[in-house]
Amino acid sequence: MGRFSLRRIVELRGEEEATEIIVGGADVVMLANIEDSELDSIMSGLREHWMGEGKTFLVEESGGMYD
Repeated sequence: MGRFSLRRIVELRGEEEATEIIVGGADVVMLANIEDSELDSIMSGLREHWMGEGKTFLVEESGGMYD
């Protein structure tokens, strides 16, 4: 019998939303249509906030990324 994984993926547009869904148990944070400079800032903030907190999640970029 085959096995499968069930992942909760949530699309969002900012760090505040990301924090809410990580607390809620999301497995994947999908950052959609965010400019590169803002994306870097969000990623840094998430890393600083969650480092050592015991929460694990993946981050995915989606949609149109801008320079």
